[in-house]
Amino acid sequence: FRSTPLVARLIGADFGAGPLLVAGCGDSRLRAFDTSGNERWQFLFLAGVPGRLAAADFDGDGRVEIAAGGEITNMASTCRLLDRDGLLKAELLAEGWTSLLKSLAWGEVDGRPLICLGANHGRNLRVYGLEAMKSGGRPRLIWEELLGGAVLQLRLDPQRPLLWIGTAAGFLIGAEPLTGRFCFTRLLDGAVTGLATRPGGVLVQTAAGSAWLVNAAGEVTARLEPEAAR
Repeated sequence: FRSTPLVARLIGADFGAGPLLVAGCGDSRLRAFDTSGNERWQFLFLAGVPGRLAAADFDGDGRVEIAAGGEITNMASTCRLLDRDGLLKAELLAEGWTSLLKSLAWGEVDGRPLICLGANHGRNLRVYGLEAMKSGGRPRLIWEELLGGAVLQLRLDPQRPLLWIGTAAGFLIGAEPLTGRFCFTRLLDGAVTGLATRPGGVLVQTAAGSAWLVNAAGEVTARLEPEAAR
């Protein structure tokens, strides 16, 4: 008897030796397929459904990796970095027991590759430096924070540099990526459900249905009310 597991999340990326489709499946496995539909590998995620997926050169070594985290259900929210062959390169803790990886951001700040992880409770924001991975070393935790409400949205602006953080409690926070110092904190009208970077700041969507334009100083420059947004 063979079951067909539910595909919880699907991404595609060109890994240099050809594109792959990577599926996070309901049976706690990652599966990679080539463009002909042939399965190339499986990775057992263990005690979670890998519903948070991304592909990028996270550690700056010139090769694309896969980041996978348990967003839908999970024993503990770790983010696993895999190479194109499905081999584990690193495992990063986002939080502990029964936590979920709700958000993920990455980029290079002052020559240092960073990955930022947002979870649903506990010390729910962690920022790691990945530069040591290029020479076979391990990621290093740079800073962590316990925020009110799940960290639902993360965006990293390497140029400013600024880490934009949106929480389920309705807070929009700007933090320095390398130090964790908060530049501003602003309470909006509902959980932050969307963040999109724009020249000069971000566009924020909340669960109340409104949209906000916020500049890099944390100042609201425009607001679209729920009625107008509909």
